[in-house]
Amino acid sequence: MSVREIAPRIWAVGVNHPERKTFDALVPLPYGTSYNSYLVQGSEATALIDSVDPEKFGDLLGNLEEVGIPKLDYIVANHAEQDHSGSIPELLKRNTQAKVLTNQRCAAFLGDLLHIPAERIHVVKDEEEVDLGGKILKFIPAAWAHWPETMFTWEPSSRILFSCDFMGAHLPTAQSFSSEEPRTGSELRSYYATIMMPYARQISKHLDVFDKYSVALVAPSHGPMHDKPEEPLSLYRRWLGEELSKDVVVIYVSM
Repeated sequence: MSVREIAPRIWAVGVNHPERKTFDALVPLPYGTSYNSYLVQGSEATALIDSVDPEKFGDLLGNLEEVGIPKLDYIVANHAEQDHSGSIPELLKRNTQAKVLTNQRCAAFLGDLLHIPAERIHVVKDEEEVDLGGKILKFIPAAWAHWPETMFTWEPSSRILFSCDFMGAHLPTAQSFSSEEPRTGSELRSYYATIMMPYARQISKHLDVFDKYSVALVAPSHGPMHDKPEEPLSLYRRWLGEELSKDVVVIYVSM
């Protein structure tokens, strides 16, 4: 499938990249990855939450055409790294009235890295809400999960948390739920170990969002969506905890 309606008037429109071999020129990708993007249609406005790596921009356009929504009013940038934000300049060219919704820190990065003009960006405050008409986007700061400008986007009517890299996995499963994908657990662990673990102390603070909101679906920017969020949440709580096991890893190399 190329698109999937995951809640009324909310679609997963991201793209898969199974042929990609490494991430950040260092992390091996045995299965490839996905760049997840989500379309939210209200009665008054439509928003795209995150874009895709520029290499796959054509696939994203095809998915948007498949949904059949002619224009975007907003593009949410949860994170400035270009596997999420790299297609925003092209989207802005095609949607001349659209504004980018992001936080102050991310806006500065988008200006420096992608030369997006300040007048095309609306800087949102922490916990600010944008009403699309029956669909509300609320912006939650999530610094160092895993960049300093990262944020989450919350949609209360569907109880979906668009979590950016948080709870992501490198699997080419942009339209899949984790309950449908048996590799999720191992790849969630690998993603945490290689990308999220250096920021464990900061990331642990963001688990509060699950106590504050009744999250029904976690929609990350890589890998499957978590339709049973208590499962990845319990794994993250364990990995972020300070309890140690009495195991020893012996690392060696031999000719």
